[in-house]
Amino acid sequence: GPYSQESFQFVNGTTSRSATISWRLRPLAVGTARVHSIVVQVGKQVAELTDLEVEVQQEPVESEEPQPSRDPFDRIFDPFGTRPGGRAARPRGDVFLRAEVTPDRAYVGQQVLYTLYLYTQSDISSINPENLPEFQGFWVREIPQPKHYQPEMVEVDGKRFARVRLLERALFPLRAGSFELEATRALMAVRVPVTSMRLSLLSQTEEIQRVSNTVSLTVEPLPDPPPGFSGAVGELSLSAELRPETLQVGEAATLELVLGGRGLLQGLPDPELPRLASVEVYPPQQRSTDEVRDGDVYGERRWSYVLVPERPGSLDIPPIDLPYFDPASARYRVASTEPLRLEVVPSTRVARAAGGEPSIHGIRSAAVPIGGSASMWWRRAPHGLMLAALLGLVVVWATRRSDRFTPEHREAVHRMEDRLESLAALDRPRQVAAELEAAWRDYLEHRWEVAPGVAANRWHDELTQRGANERASRDLERLVHDLHYLRYAPQLSSTEALQSELVQRSRQILRSLH
Repeated sequence: GPYSQESFQFVNGTTSRSATISWRLRPLAVGTARVHSIVVQVGKQVAELTDLEVEVQQEPVESEEPQPSRDPFDRIFDPFGTRPGGRAARPRGDVFLRAEVTPDRAYVGQQVLYTLYLYTQSDISSINPENLPEFQGFWVREIPQPKHYQPEMVEVDGKRFARVRLLERALFPLRAGSFELEATRALMAVRVPVTSMRLSLLSQTEEIQRVSNTVSLTVEPLPDPPPGFSGAVGELSLSAELRPETLQVGEAATLELVLGGRGLLQGLPDPELPRLASVEVYPPQQRSTDEVRDGDVYGERRWSYVLVPERPGSLDIPPIDLPYFDPASARYRVASTEPLRLEVVPSTRVARAAGGEPSIHGIRSAAVPIGGSASMWWRRAPHGLMLAALLGLVVVWATRRSDRFTPEHREAVHRMEDRLESLAALDRPRQVAAELEAAWRDYLEHRWEVAPGVAANRWHDELTQRGANERASRDLERLVHDLHYLRYAPQLSSTEALQSELVQRSRQILRSLH
C-alpha cells in the first residue's frame, strides 16, 4: 500500500464524505505485533488513533469461512476476486489492449472516436502507457475519462473479461485517404496470488507489457460542394442577432452570427454577409468554444460584425445562408438565419438652423490691392509662411503631447495593465488568447481611436497612420499572429509556455506604445 478510496453519500437530505487509506502488512516474527502512534490531521483538526495489536503464530489460523478482504482497492478493480480473501484466488488470466475507431469509414471533417480498451482476467494495480498514436492528419480533441475505472463484463472467444476504457480521442480528419493509427504500448502491474500453504494470504506484483493492435481508417472526400460552402461539417444550425435594432446615422450596431451544433468548427472562414447599401461593415471579431457531451464534440462559433449606416431609413438584412455537409445523411444542407431589420433615424448631433439642413459655406478670400504696401507684403511673405508653419508644428506637437496624458488615455492603460495581470493567472490557453485580443481591441479603441470592428491584422496600419511607435506596431502585428495560433492550435499540450510569453510581450508592447 497504501491504497486509498473516497466515497460520497447523500442520505435523508444529508451529505457525507469519507476517505479510506489501508496497507497490507506481513508479520516477520511470532509474537505480538503492534501498530501504534498513528496521527491523522484534516485541516486544523488532529486525531490520534488507538493502538492496534495482533497475535502472530507459527501456523495459519483455521477458519470455516474466508474473511472478506479489507483492501478498498478490491472494490475498485478486482473483477474476478483474484485478491486473497476474495471469492477465489486463482492464477492470472489473459490481459491485452485493444484499440477501436467508430466509425471506421468517415468523411473529411467528420468526428471519429478512437478508444483504447483494457481487457483483463487479473487484478491490475497500475497502468502506464508508454506511447500513443501521433494522429497525424487529424484535429484531436481529448475526451475526459472518469477518475476511477468502471469495468464492464464482456465475452471474448467464449471467455469472460473485465473491459475498461482507458482513453478516448475525438479525431477530425483533415484530408481524404487511408490511415493506419499506430499501436499503443503500456506497462502494467498485475497482482498474482502466492500459492504457498504458509503464505496463502499474500500476493506479489508482476510487471508486464502489452501492445495494442493498429487501427485502419478510411476517410472519404466530400462530394462536390455547392456555392458558398466553406468547410463546415456536422449537424449544425445558424442564428443571428442585431443589437440595437434602432439607432442614429453614424452610430454602430452589432450583428452577431452564431453557428453551433455537433462537430468541430475551428478554422472556418468568416461568413460573407449580403451586400448592404449605404452601410459600412467592419471585419468581424470571432470566438470559438467547444465541449464534450457523451463522447461527441459540440462546437460553437460566433462572429460579431460592426455595422455603421450612412443614411436614415429602414435597412432590411436578408437571411444569411451557410451550407454545411451532414455526415449522417451524406448530403449538403443549408443553415439559415431569420431576416432582420435595422431602423436608422437622422442624427441629432449636427446643429440645424431654423429646423433646416445645415448649410455649407465656401471659403472666402479678401482681395489684396496691387501696389503700395503690396510689395512690402510680398517681401515679407516667405518669413510669414515660415513662421506660420513653425507655429503649426508647435500646435500639432503640443496637441500630441497633451493627448499623450489625457485622463481617458491613463484609464485605458490602467485597464489594460489590470487585464494583463488577471490573464497571467489563467490556465486555459484558448480563453487567454481570446481575452488578450479583446483587451488589445479595447485599449486601441480608447487610446488610438482604432474602431473596434477593425480586423486585428490591420492594427499595424492603423497605428502607423496615427504616428504610433513603428517597432511597437510591428511587435503587435507578430503578437496577433501568435494569438491566432494559440486560439486554433489542434492540440494544446505545448502552449502553456507560449501563453505566458504572449502576456509578457503584451506588457512590453504596451509600455512602448504609450
